[in-house]
Amino acid sequence: MPAPTEFSRLQIILHWLVALLVVVQTLLHEGIVGAWDLVEQGGEMEFSPIVISHIIIGAIVFFLILWRLKVRIRRGAPDFPSKETGPQKLLAKLVHRAFYLLLIILPISGGAAVFGGVMPAAEGHELMAKALIILVILHVLATVYHQFVLKTNLIQRMKF
Repeated sequence: MPAPTEFSRLQIILHWLVALLVVVQTLLHEGIVGAWDLVEQGGEMEFSPIVISHIIIGAIVFFLILWRLKVRIRRGAPDFPSKETGPQKLLAKLVHRAFYLLLIILPISGGAAVFGGVMPAAEGHELMAKALIILVILHVLATVYHQFVLKTNLIQRMKF
């Protein structure tokens, strides 16, 4: 099956919805850290509205990313811009795979930490959250580079 020439409307919606929810999760970070600090001190997890929101949004991201991955496997994705070099294409593939992996494992590790009290999962969750933020920054910088330096009009592929 040949690669599609553009992302589907569903792929674009899922992309931006997950991106928005990741931003919200980042904003809710301090609330969950405060609740986890209590657990580390031997207390019980306090399920405040912020903590509950973080958990629910994490679960939503998990299911949305699985849906997005399923759509991508079935439908495919447009080819890379022709101006991209081999190393750029490889880096893009690796970054996108890392996004999928992190967005699947983060909710699992968070759930294991919160509901199972698994400390290594909590520590891994924190490290992976930082890695995700770094990937997001790289993704945005690469998009800007493509748009304004390579002039590939890459942003057009994810516009509504």
